[in-house]
Amino acid sequence: MPEEGLSGQVWVITGGAGAIAGRIARAFAAAGARLVLADLDRAREALAARARELGVMSFTADLTQFAEAEALARRVREGMGRVDGLIHTVGTYAGGPVDAVDPAQYERLFDLNVRTLFYTVRAVLPLMLEQGEGFIAGFASGPAWRGAGPRAALYAAAKSAVATFLRSLDAELRERHGEARPKVQVPPSVAEAGQGGREIPPVARAKSPGEGANAHENGATPQAGATNGTAGTSPPPAARSGGGIRVAVVYPMGIVDTPANRRSLPNADPDGWIDPDEIATVLLFAATRGPRGRLLELPVYPGR
Repeated sequence: MPEEGLSGQVWVITGGAGAIAGRIARAFAAAGARLVLADLDRAREALAARARELGVMSFTADLTQFAEAEALARRVREGMGRVDGLIHTVGTYAGGPVDAVDPAQYERLFDLNVRTLFYTVRAVLPLMLEQGEGFIAGFASGPAWRGAGPRAALYAAAKSAVATFLRSLDAELRERHGEARPKVQVPPSVAEAGQGGREIPPVARAKSPGEGANAHENGATPQAGATNGTAGTSPPPAARSGGGIRVAVVYPMGIVDTPANRRSLPNADPDGWIDPDEIATVLLFAATRGPRGRLLELPVYPGR
């Protein structure tokens, strides 16, 4: 994505009638993005009002249904020509000790936090692979970052699944990119004595201690069996490489200052909560990095 902004790029923001999505939409619209907001039919009026305010498109979709996620992606492509970015804000919270939580909360938490993310990513990812570039972001949580959420175990588990899915997607895209990139032909003059011209992978790194177990490790891993080639060989079609698609996981590390949270916690001091404008700023910064730097995990803390 270009550092100068998002001018002309098409970005889909799900949960588009929500408070956090609204702040993100304003920040991205100000950066020049062409937005598509999506939310449930019951939020139709609020969604339409926000779309009118920002001068953007909006669609209703139940993203717990894959057919509706596919239809959303199809309508965006037909109407806008492409999909450059997806910011998935759909999710929900429920707390309570494990021995008291309503078993029905299992499906609700995993449907809204995980299923909607998977279905929406599954719908837009083929378009991004075809384009050879894109950006995908979703929301995990502080408990997902810390690895525990006492009195909110199901919520912590669902948000941990969100984080693991997105980190796994990032690793999968990097793996595809590593397989698609041509190897470098080392001239005989610099090759080991007696080896002649030998092929080496273009990227290498030292393995970290405990590699494979570190949840936040995000270095590139050379892949065995990479596509053969030599210096100057044209890369394969973009659809075969995920190198231009970046992924980000947002971790709000505390309560976000939204109208719903203020209503549910009327006696709390919101000055100690996270300003959603800061989340929008962090996402915009991640989305506008150049090709030689990326931000995968984005913990956002409350002010001191």
